[in-house]
Amino acid sequence: MKAFMPFFFIPVFVIWVFYRWLLKKDLSNHKNEVIVGFVFIALWIGLYLFLTNI
Repeated sequence: MKAFMPFFFIPVFVIWVFYRWLLKKDLSNHKNEVIVGFVFIALWIGLYLFLTNI
């Protein structure tokens, strides 16, 4: 079950970014959260690819 959690949380994070950008219009106030979130996703993908040797 834990292996599938990122497949749920990545779309939730992207939906949150679009919500803040398109509806609330305050994405610039959450710039740090967005940067940290995308860096975390990139590191997770890199680690996944490294461990699965793709």
